[in-house]
Amino acid sequence: MKLTIENKTENLAMNRIDLNGKIDFDVATPSNEELTLELAKKTGVDKENVVVKQIKTLFSKQTANFKAVAYKTIESKNKYEVMTKHLKKIEEKQKKEAAEKKQADEEAKLKAQEEAKAAKEAKEQAAKTPAETTEPASEEKSE
Repeated sequence: MKLTIENKTENLAMNRIDLNGKIDFDVATPSNEELTLELAKKTGVDKENVVVKQIKTLFSKQTANFKAVAYKTIESKNKYEVMTKHLKKIEEKQKKEAAEKKQADEEAKLKAQEEAKAAKEAKEQAAKTPAETTEPASEEKSE
């Protein structure tokens, strides 16, 4: 994928850079994620702050035009970008997965603590049992 930025406009009011350009590709049209990563590298902005607005493929050619914006801070991105239903669902899914992972980690930690406690108790029982069996055996020998 060859990426060329044709127009780069600094938008100081919204604290972002507006980008227009062209993509030349070999197989399939690049996804928004691929374009986001390339634009982040070219502009020097964090990939979470880049938003691809549009990718238009030219008919029967392996060339596409794109429009994107690169925000300088995550706060300005959150202020000016609209959350669509699709993005809200993705965010909710990520939060749910994070909560489940956190709960699973806590359960694993508790289980590990219980197993360690049980092992310690078993070790103490094993330490007491041979001592008790040796004492009566020595008493029997003395009689």
